[in-house]
Amino acid sequence: MKTKEFLDNLLQEKFHLNLQGLSPEDKLAEDLDIDSLDVVEVLLELEKEFDRSIPDNAATDLETLGDLYAMAEKHCG
Repeated sequence: MKTKEFLDNLLQEKFHLNLQGLSPEDKLAEDLDIDSLDVVEVLLELEKEFDRSIPDNAATDLETLGDLYAMAEKHCG
């Protein structure tokens, strides 16, 4: 499964997001109600699915949905 497809499915299932109405500029915390603990859980799911190690500091600069997709592609794609 490709990184974007996996992340799309995860966001829809875990956070009940309708991805059609979202943009890469949407803020994780403010617009999508995804907090830092949620981001860590997403990173752990990515690591497990793609058998990769994502650095702990990868989550520190994630502010938008686009940032999350870019980080996932960088470390798992």
